[in-house]
Amino acid sequence: AKVGDVIYASGSLGNSAAGLACLTRLTSHNKGLILRQPMKFLVSRHLRPTPRIALGQLLSSHRFASAALDLSDGLSGDLLHLCLQSRVGALIQEACLPMSPHIIRYASQTNVDPLPWVLHGGEEYELLFTVPPKYQRRLELAVKPLRIPVTAIGVITPRRSGLRIVHQDGS
Repeated sequence: AKVGDVIYASGSLGNSAAGLACLTRLTSHNKGLILRQPMKFLVSRHLRPTPRIALGQLLSSHRFASAALDLSDGLSGDLLHLCLQSRVGALIQEACLPMSPHIIRYASQTNVDPLPWVLHGGEEYELLFTVPPKYQRRLELAVKPLRIPVTAIGVITPRRSGLRIVHQDGS
């Protein structure tokens, strides 16, 4: 990754970690709850993650991405790996992090902040990748036929900046 590259994530983040949280909350008294949404969706994302093979092939064949990896260790861990290997920093916008309506609803129902699941959950097999700004529009057009959402979540910064996140309140 190079300074100025746009950071993208595929799909929505945190679903697997939220699904694991659903499973760990289950007791013999509330096992029937798993059949309800949003828990059913979240648990399925934890038990059966979908690797983004077609997206990876597109990124490789068109040479859009300057760096890419899957999010098996969570956004924070894998972004750290990407930055260390590329000797860069990163600035992430919390407001841009893609979250499914299921994770938002489950977090609301359980009075839990979904951000830790989104940042630190893993086992998602979504892709984290960087794209030079000049390829941004071409990437977004090329990925549409795949019907895999990709979201710009931040930008690569100089190494001395470290890894930072701008929260929705501006902090």
